[in-house]
Amino acid sequence: MLNITGTLNCNIFRFRRHHTAPAEQPYDIPVPNPSNIEESMEITLSCTANVGKPPGLIRWWRFRDGITAPVLMGTSSETPQVQAGVCAYNVTFSIQPVVTKDDDQSVWRCSVENDLLFTVSDINRPYLETQRINVYCKLILIYQIIKCLFTSMITFLRYLY
Repeated sequence: MLNITGTLNCNIFRFRRHHTAPAEQPYDIPVPNPSNIEESMEITLSCTANVGKPPGLIRWWRFRDGITAPVLMGTSSETPQVQAGVCAYNVTFSIQPVVTKDDDQSVWRCSVENDLLFTVSDINRPYLETQRINVYCKLILIYQIIKCLFTSMITFLRYLY
């Protein structure tokens, strides 16, 4: 989902005789929806930020415990049309990943960039992150595992006697 608005109220920087503005940190800390997350569930993560001028984009990254490199999970595909006198463009970009048990304790980062930040590495551009998310096992899966173990134990005991 992409939502774009422009505003005339912003600081203007001069760069090569054009009005420019760097992308800024997202406005709010992203919170997964729903908040009670089970494995194989689709969650929604939304991020709103001023992508600056020239208009930039928003990226979503996933960080998992024990894995040093984050995974790029999505990049906003549309950029706002540049308008004379407008130097701030607010963009909302959402992703809907399906989480697995491996996503338990993961952190999701929304980063923002535009051409003025080309010297900054992707991972260090303005960003905000979720708190660590808890991904719970589905109860039906636990029931199936217990049932399987119980059946195996009965079979083993019958073999002994």
